[in-house]
Amino acid sequence: MIADDSVRFAPAPTVIAFAFSLGAVLAAVLPTRGEYAQFADDRPPDAYSLAYLHVLTRANPDDEHLRLAYTRHLQKLGRFEEGLAVLGRTAPSTGDVNPAVENLRLELLLALARSIPEGEPSRRAAFDSVIPQLRVVARLRQSPQQLVRIADLALELGDPALAGHLYRQAADRPGGDRADLLVKAGKWLRAGGDRREAAEAYQLAARSQLERGAARTDLLLAMETLESDERVCEAADLSARVVTDYPGDAEVLSRAAVLAERCDRPYAARDFGRELLALSPDSAELVERQSRRELAAGDVQAAFPLIGRLVSEHPDDAALRELEAHVAEWSNHPDRALEDWMWLLDHGRPQTDGQ
Repeated sequence: MIADDSVRFAPAPTVIAFAFSLGAVLAAVLPTRGEYAQFADDRPPDAYSLAYLHVLTRANPDDEHLRLAYTRHLQKLGRFEEGLAVLGRTAPSTGDVNPAVENLRLELLLALARSIPEGEPSRRAAFDSVIPQLRVVARLRQSPQQLVRIADLALELGDPALAGHLYRQAADRPGGDRADLLVKAGKWLRAGGDRREAAEAYQLAARSQLERGAARTDLLLAMETLESDERVCEAADLSARVVTDYPGDAEVLSRAAVLAERCDRPYAARDFGRELLALSPDSAELVERQSRRELAAGDVQAAFPLIGRLVSEHPDDAALRELEAHVAEWSNHPDRALEDWMWLLDHGRPQTDGQ
């Protein structure tokens, strides 16, 4: 009897085949969690897909792919608060961070803030909550396009320094307009108070430009930024290199001469000034400045004719007459010195403080 019972309950080959076939059919018809999440991502949300994703997500709370699909459905429906509840309002402080999750969290926080009407007290607080998440996302590995998008958002939220750093990061990735991104980085880094990084960004931008004119503009901005950061001698060093690259450029020479003076480099200032004056020999202002640069460099012989030109154009200027008298004595022109001293006696010496 026992043998008969064993024979009676043994599954027939047809039953096994049927069960296998049924399993195959179910596997083909019913999607896996991952397959359904992918399917749901690719279609507009509806009540059925939303309900199914809700159930799947609750049953599998650790499945990030499902949570992303469910949250994107909620986002498409404008249910931003619910989406944030699924993801969590803030990024985890420990463990691996998924860029896709954090980017979506940022989108939801921003969309929620923008959905609050102007004038509502909660609107400002909502935008304030976007900023910490923006900083989280900025630290993640992002594509150049995403970095630019985040940088633009940082500007919108009033953080130019972060925007500048993000533009700089985007510039270092292949595929973007490196020169343009570096110029943006320089502009916003400087606006955010980071002049050191801004100056470096401008110099890198100049090297990346295809047009000499654009590169020249970037270099002038770099000089100006260094000078504004009280790094005058670094600015002077840069200007000396730029003069070599752009010979005969009056603006470049003028900046180089001024920076050399500020950095206490009288000989460099004199030499740049001479080149500048050669470009505009009839400029009384340049003649006056160059006469003082020659004197600062101790070259009284070169200063004397320049001061003489000034006196000839302003013969009644007592201060110029006295200056010429001294320089004439130093440069061994006693006749001119005597002439000036006699004129000063006839017209009264210029009064100095304390007299």
